[in-house]
Amino acid sequence: MMTARDVETIYEALALGVDAAGPEAEKFLAKAALLLARELGDAARAVALIESAARNLEAPTRSPSNPARTAPGP
Repeated sequence: MMTARDVETIYEALALGVDAAGPEAEKFLAKAALLLARELGDAARAVALIESAARNLEAPTRSPSNPARTAPGP
């Protein structure tokens, strides 16, 4: 089970990747999602999680470790 700190670490890695990718950010996120889905090894579960993410795009909260960067909400 991941801790809140683990989730924050993953979020920060994604945020840094998006920043580094610049105009290619969408491609970076798609590639990251596909790599993670492949590692998950369950296509139906991956699709369900993607659909869940699409339904839960509410405003994020501020990251406690970096107030300038936003972190995913609860």
